[in-house]
Amino acid sequence: MLRLLLAHNHYRKFGGEDAVVGREMGLLRQAGDQVFLYEKHNSEIDDDGWLRKGTLLGRAVWSLHCRRELESILRRCRPALVHFQNTFPLISPATYHAARSHRLPVVQALHFVCCA
Repeated sequence: MLRLLLAHNHYRKFGGEDAVVGREMGLLRQAGDQVFLYEKHNSEIDDDGWLRKGTLLGRAVWSLHCRRELESILRRCRPALVHFQNTFPLISPATYHAARSHRLPVVQALHFVCCA
């Protein structure tokens, strides 16, 4: 059994990345793995005041808040690896450093659209 943490930032509208995360989580659990989920949703931005919205660009680059949240989850859940799906804009690259500080391997999914 593998213990892993999936990290995903949902956009406002449900899309392919969201479907992939759901399917992947289901398949891993069906295989007997223990999957934890760290997720943010862009609708959270609507709840921010103007001042906080003004800091969104900086937080997209480096969010100490998200790093601390992920650190707490890593201490509590103790996964063997962290799989990042999408981090933009609310889960920042600071979370990679949280995984590194716990000496955890990181897998980064890259989603793209191919138009013919």
